[in-house]
Amino acid sequence: CLYATAFLLLVVSYFFHPPTLYAASDPPFILPAQEELNRIKTAMVYTSKGELRFELFPEEAPWHVANFKYRADKGLYRNTVFHIFYPGYILQGGGPRSKPAATASYSVPAEFNRHLHVFGALGMARRPDVANPERASSGNQFHILLGDAPHMNGNFTVFGQLAAGESVLEGLEQGDEIKDIRVFIRDR
Repeated sequence: CLYATAFLLLVVSYFFHPPTLYAASDPPFILPAQEELNRIKTAMVYTSKGELRFELFPEEAPWHVANFKYRADKGLYRNTVFHIFYPGYILQGGGPRSKPAATASYSVPAEFNRHLHVFGALGMARRPDVANPERASSGNQFHILLGDAPHMNGNFTVFGQLAAGESVLEGLEQGDEIKDIRVFIRDR
């Protein structure tokens, strides 16, 4: 099965990343109050092929949404590339081959929720259970689903869903540039 093979390759690739990518240290920010987090609703991913707009889920994945905003505000995704690509399955950015300075030395606690791994789901990467028994997410690597992946449900945290830019997402592949990511706060 194509999905099983791609998933296995993705899992194996995580073993060959330096351990600092997924260190168990705490994130370098304080989690805002839930009232403030709930105002973080939209992320824009500006790519070399166009824009993607995501609805974020701060109620279900507060650490992931706060982390994405923190890294976007610091410009750590700016001028990076999507470094993992499996057609019809997954596109991943924020990794070591895209911009070494963007590598996180911390992880984010798992926040598995009701959102499914379907086309356009925005989630965080993580190392396999054998190397990561707490199933914490990477502090920097995120993925976008290019097709439905039910085997990922309950195993990776989904913290957003594509709201606009479907044709842009369908045209992205490995090596395409992430020009910038901006996370917006809604007025009260």
